[in-house]
Amino acid sequence: EKLWVPQNTQAEVEQDQYLSYFPPSSRFNQVILTSKTSGANVLTKDSLIEAMTMHSQIEDGSIDDDEGVTYTYTDLCTKAGGSCATQDFSDPICTCLVLSVLKMWNYDMDTLQADD
Repeated sequence: EKLWVPQNTQAEVEQDQYLSYFPPSSRFNQVILTSKTSGANVLTKDSLIEAMTMHSQIEDGSIDDDEGVTYTYTDLCTKAGGSCATQDFSDPICTCLVLSVLKMWNYDMDTLQADD
């Protein structure tokens, strides 16, 4: 927030007051992929397979906090649902807010690889 609000101003005071009443519950990040070849199409099957591989690595990863508690991606994601094409909420990734073209293949490598 300090990046976007001028320091030592009324705007900073109001921003702090606002955040005291409405603390942020989520922080959103983006991953923007580019082709290995400058200007090449990133929507080729090979590029999408690489993107799916990276998505799977992120989804399958975990992190430990200072107290030794382990968190997975689905523990920390913003719960919004609707991220999977099938709306299968038994799959934890489907409960997370994820916006990606990979939804077309339901975040499933086999489905992507079988698609012609």
